[in-house]
Amino acid sequence: MRLSAAGKDKRKIVTAVGRELLGFIWAIGIKAEATVMQRIAA
Repeated sequence: MRLSAAGKDKRKIVTAVGRELLGFIWAIGIKAEATVMQRIAA
């Protein structure tokens, strides 16, 4: 909403939100992978 209110292009807003979401999902995946690897090693 802030980006839209600031007059940013809708395509840029969608790209920015998508990038943030992808980074969040990637971080969850890395954390989950590390947890699985620790359990396998134990």
